[in-house]
Amino acid sequence: MDKVLRSDRDWAAIDGELCRVRKFREFGARIADGKFVEVGTCRPYAIVSLECRKLPVGTVGCITHKLDFAHLWAVFRERGIGDDEEALIFWTRRNLKPVAKAVSLFMPKLWVMIWTRGAYERETDPELRSRPGTEADMVPIISWKPGVMN
Repeated sequence: MDKVLRSDRDWAAIDGELCRVRKFREFGARIADGKFVEVGTCRPYAIVSLECRKLPVGTVGCITHKLDFAHLWAVFRERGIGDDEEALIFWTRRNLKPVAKAVSLFMPKLWVMIWTRGAYERETDPELRSRPGTEADMVPIISWKPGVMN
């Protein structure tokens, strides 16, 4: 059975950990003409297949915040992922700004990025991380970071 990250309590196991998004599937929402459209009243808005060192293989995460959904939509449905790229995310509650922490239940918690392929291994393997690389290898190609995060 796959592990499912449904609530903040489930996601908290990887707070601040870098994860690779293998697959994005909209479930209860979509973006049409630049506007968020809920499809029925079901939640989650989407489901992502994740790869993360702290999670078992086959883990999926439920996307329940509109902004997190919109950022993932922008990556997977609008921009797309090139053959030489990968989508990486950080889920975090502890890196929210102090005002946002007080109402964290209602805040977006995903920092979504596109990196060059191989970035996940390079950023999560201490041996690879210590090797010198080019400046382009050290920063994401593009990033969607909610304003409520530090």
